[in-house]
Amino acid sequence: MTGDRGPAGGSADGVRPEVRRLASWAPLPSEDDELWQEDVIDRFAADVAAVAPPLSVPERDALLALLGRPDDDTVYGVLWGVLHLVETAPDDGYEHRLETSGHPWFATLLDRRANADRRGRPAD
Repeated sequence: MTGDRGPAGGSADGVRPEVRRLASWAPLPSEDDELWQEDVIDRFAADVAAVAPPLSVPERDALLALLGRPDDDTVYGVLWGVLHLVETAPDDGYEHRLETSGHPWFATLLDRRANADRRGRPAD
C-alpha cells in the first residue's frame, strides 16, 4: 500500500496505525461492564503495549479520548499504561485545555504534570 506516510511509519496526520488501533477502544466502559472478560482485557493491554513511545502531539490527542471518562477505575491497571504514553508526547500546554471536572484521569494528568514541574523534570 502506498500513500502519504508521515513520521515513524504513521499516516500523513502523524498517527501510527498501532495508536489508531488503541484509540479505537474509546469510549471505554467502566471496569464492572460485562465487556471486560479476561481475553478482552488481554487484547486491550496488548494494544497499549504495542505502542512505542514517544507519542506525537496528534497521537497524544487521539489517546486522550481513552482517559476522558467519568470512571476513575483503571480498567484492571491497563489505563496507567495509556497515561504513561500520553505523558511522553511533547508538552504544548495541552493539559491546560483539559476539562477535569468529571474526568478523574484528566485530573490525574494535571496533578502529575504539576508535580513534575515542581521537581523540574518530565512527568513520565
